[in-house]
Formats: sequence, C-alpha cells, structure tokens
Amino acid sequence: MNRRSSTRVAVRLACHVVWPQGGERNAMHTENISRDGMLLRWEDTGARLPNVGEMLIVEVELPEQEGFEQRCIRCQTTVARVHAETDATFAWVGLRIHAMDFRVAQAAAQRERISYNGSRSF
Repeated sequence: MNRRSSTRVAVRLACHVVWPQGGERNAMHTENISRDGMLLRWEDTGARLPNVGEMLIVEVELPEQEGFEQRCIRCQTTVARVHAETDATFAWVGLRIHAMDFRVAQAAAQRERISYNGSRSF
C-alpha cells in the first residue's frame, strides 16, 4: 500500500545538506523527490548520519539551462527515516519537506545561519 500523498520522481541531482545548528555542510545526491518528500543517497564521506526527527536544509541543484541563471531548490526538511545496510558504502535518508524555495544557486551557496525558533522566516 502506497501511503505517499505525492508522486515521487526518480531523479539523481547533486545537493548540499546543511545542519542548522553548527552550519555543517555536506555534498550528497537525491534518488527521488516529490512535492512533500525526498530520498537521499547518503554517501560515506565522513559526514555523520542524521537522526530521525532532525531538521536539515537541503539545497538541490537544478540542471542548467542556456540563457538562465543556475538555480536551486532550498528545502526545509525533517528526517523521516534512515536505513543503512551492513557493509554498504552509503545509507538511504528519507526526508519530509516542510517548505521549498527556488533560488539563484550563487545566492544559495552563501552560508546562512537559519533559526527554527521563528526568528527568521524560511
């Protein structure tokens, strides 16, 4: 039984995962994405695996189009599940998307401090 409210599209795109507390930033890839969730392939790059319930910012790089500025989708997410198989070099991290914002990629690449206590809007 499929409990998803939105259709997922299988698409592998480069992304950057940012922890709001501490500003740690890691490069990853999406496996699929929908309007309200995404699955990341969490490579074993020394980055710690997030815990279920943790909030993360994910900046997904969109493919370039001639004549347009490079853009990204900045998503405010919560970790819904983490699945790591024994002896695998990666883990699957399922994220629930709470908010999305399309941005010029250069502006998104600048490191910002994000607060989840309501002091800054997404």
